[in-house]
Amino acid sequence: MKKTVYLNERDSFLYHGRHLFFSNMLLLDWSGSGFSFNFKGTGFNIFFGEHSGEQPVYIRVEVDGGGKCGILPAAIGGSSDRFAVSDGKERVVIDGLSDRRHTVRVIRITEGADKLCVRGVEIDGEMLPPPLESVRRIEFLGDSITCGYGILGDESTTAFNTYEEDSSLAWAYTVAEKFGADAHFECISGKGIVCNCEGAQDITFSKFFQIASRGGEPWNFASWVPQAVVINGGTNDGWGGATAEQFEQGASELISLIRSKYTYAQIIWCYGLMGDVFMPVLKKLFKKLGESDQKLHLLPLAPLNPKKGEIGGVGHPSIKANNRVASAVIAKLKSLKIW
Repeated sequence: MKKTVYLNERDSFLYHGRHLFFSNMLLLDWSGSGFSFNFKGTGFNIFFGEHSGEQPVYIRVEVDGGGKCGILPAAIGGSSDRFAVSDGKERVVIDGLSDRRHTVRVIRITEGADKLCVRGVEIDGEMLPPPLESVRRIEFLGDSITCGYGILGDESTTAFNTYEEDSSLAWAYTVAEKFGADAHFECISGKGIVCNCEGAQDITFSKFFQIASRGGEPWNFASWVPQAVVINGGTNDGWGGATAEQFEQGASELISLIRSKYTYAQIIWCYGLMGDVFMPVLKKLFKKLGESDQKLHLLPLAPLNPKKGEIGGVGHPSIKANNRVASAVIAKLKSLKIW
């Protein structure tokens, strides 16, 4: 028996990442945001609100813990596939499943200011109570590296294409999976601590850390508190021409802002994958701030190595490079004994 369940029926879904409800639909603006549900039956389909954009938005649909291309192996019987949403008239149809209990996770995996609204799911079977939220929580702040920009491309790619971006293959998502953690990902390509890659001081990390969506609505920090915050930022400030003094002030302000919202969180800043011009600044700053805050950590990253296949599209990290970063962050988090 088919049943339609709308995404604003909160008792039926577990939501991932920062999200809002727009005209009774689930609005997913951030990479890595999405929802999960459980059902018993043989299939389902997902339907959307109207959508427009220069390029399609891509989502990943995981059924029964299907693995991807990262560190984790695919679960037995699981599946994971990418689907494009161009105008919102599409339906993602998954059928032919064995008639039993299934767990489904749907994640937006490409970035952009174009709203992606999910209206509901139609179940060929029976809806069950949603999965439980993990007690482990990690928040990630980043730029194109965290977005998975160019991760499916190669060195010959010279322009941004959404079909070559996949945040679920990027380092941050892999880290969250490794720990079985619920995660929030606030990341926008080209943005920096002080300025963007072209030098404009428009949307900085400190600004988008405070919003619920790309529309600018304020985020309620009391609604979700992580045990760890991982920052990967500073690359675009180097390209944008920020001075060492400007960067130090901006980085200090960002750390203070995060600490004001999350009193007890471990804060890790990883940097160096695509340029390390501000490494001396960060080392000096973390040494100074670390005297009074022992939960601040700087994690230097070795630069991309073309000889090891670490370059993807438009000079960005490949899957191999992202896995290297993920392993370094995982090791650091393990050393802190948070969980």
